[in-house]
Amino acid sequence: MNPEFNNIDNIITSNQSIIDQYESNISEFQKKDIHSIATPTSFAELKEIVKISYQDKIDIFVTSTGKNWGLGSKQPIAKNSQVVHLKNMNNIIEVNEKYRYAIIEPGVTQEQLSTYLRKNHQNFKFPVTGSSKGTSVVGNMLERGVAAFGHKNHLLVALEVILTNGEVLRTGFWHYFENNNPLAFHYPFGHGPDLRGIFTQSNMGVVSKMVIRLVPKLEGVVLTLHFQEDSLKLVTNLLRKMNEEKLLDDGIVITNLNDPRTTNNQVYQYEGEWIASATFSGVKQVLKVKTSVIRKRLKQHGIEAYFIGSKKKHFGISKSSFYPFLLNMIDNNSFLRGKIGTIKVKNGITFNQINKGFQTLVNYFDGIPSNHSIKTMGMINNTTLTHEDLDNTDIIGLSLALPAIPFNGEDALQASRLVNQISKKWEVNAFHNLATVDELTFEGFYRIYFDRKDSSAIERAHAWSKDLHQVFEQKGYLPYRIDNKLMSSFTNKKDDTYWNIVQQIKKTLDKNLLLSKGKYCPNLD
Repeated sequence: MNPEFNNIDNIITSNQSIIDQYESNISEFQKKDIHSIATPTSFAELKEIVKISYQDKIDIFVTSTGKNWGLGSKQPIAKNSQVVHLKNMNNIIEVNEKYRYAIIEPGVTQEQLSTYLRKNHQNFKFPVTGSSKGTSVVGNMLERGVAAFGHKNHLLVALEVILTNGEVLRTGFWHYFENNNPLAFHYPFGHGPDLRGIFTQSNMGVVSKMVIRLVPKLEGVVLTLHFQEDSLKLVTNLLRKMNEEKLLDDGIVITNLNDPRTTNNQVYQYEGEWIASATFSGVKQVLKVKTSVIRKRLKQHGIEAYFIGSKKKHFGISKSSFYPFLLNMIDNNSFLRGKIGTIKVKNGITFNQINKGFQTLVNYFDGIPSNHSIKTMGMINNTTLTHEDLDNTDIIGLSLALPAIPFNGEDALQASRLVNQISKKWEVNAFHNLATVDELTFEGFYRIYFDRKDSSAIERAHAWSKDLHQVFEQKGYLPYRIDNKLMSSFTNKKDDTYWNIVQQIKKTLDKNLLLSKGKYCPNLD
């Protein structure tokens, strides 16, 4: 027997109590009558599971660490599917500094990769999301997820994919090499058709390994702006201009100040205040010049700005010199942290809280993930999280809309007004967030929270999401990512050539139509 292969019965279960944990999801989508759960620990076991699925015609739904919160979590789209959970396939197979890549399995988490790089390859990082420490790097890349700072979709180098007929495909030049020769990974395209995109946001094959490009770790500055709603258009256009001029790095975030992640003392009522965060990096001389230019640009428009250094904890602010001096003093002196740090300076916020928030942003810039988002989400209904399986906690419910919004002030403002319009209709409190995914596009992250034990609140949350998606679609703002519940309303369009071609590719690569049925593909049943 293959030493990497366990008895198949040991990694597949039909235990109903375990299945119930996979049915549970933070958005309270209806149950899917899950067939069974498989948790392979190796490539050999995963390949065997796919083989059995093919032979016995069992539908399978593959998830990495299962933290696709708000979009379906670990739950399949089609009923009676076996969930194949790849959390135990969590090896960092190789890191190569010369060609700046890492080969990882689907179960590798953000925290695992970040810790490994900081210990063994200190000059490199990989952009992290603001979700949680335990989310999958591979899963997020395949969903084209958004990083807190820095764009990441272009950092996908190569994929190893198990097809449902048992064949194994490697993209780019990788398929020419029997081993992991570094020459396979310096040029991701290879020659001929670039097949990487077929396996992102799709159900064409099971990704068993991913090669990602690492990013050199540079000294940098985190820029945070504080402004009112009437300046949203101005600030958005200003940030885009500074990004185009290479004053700012890729990866810009704009959000309500009352967002659970940015508010303090659990004040969630919207008061018209917004914040934006961006970064810029380089050698010290470059940082000095950029800081000066950016500071002057913002001062012209009267925008309050904080400059937080990533290496030396220096602070700057556009309106005061004494305030950042105090922040530095408090940050570097434990006595002052205990005395002055507890003083409330604005909206009930203390110096220590400001410093803590800034440090979270600096960590994101340095490729260090955090549980800040899920912890602050738990605070909405006073839930203390002891683990990251949010679906099986008492945490509040989550309903999302994630449209692709052009990176300009006019569209940012219009999208925000549409969200407010639909939220008023359904009498819910929506939170607004925009994060760039490339130089011209935001992923809108609009969401509401609801009581998961209240059936009327669940119904209203789902109706809000459906209504908002329809209004966005009418305005041309199509979803960047789609949840399981609404997937078919976009993919099942019979007269759409695009989806017809996707359907033909699906039939070629998965002729029995067994894999992740309905995921970014017309449901062919």
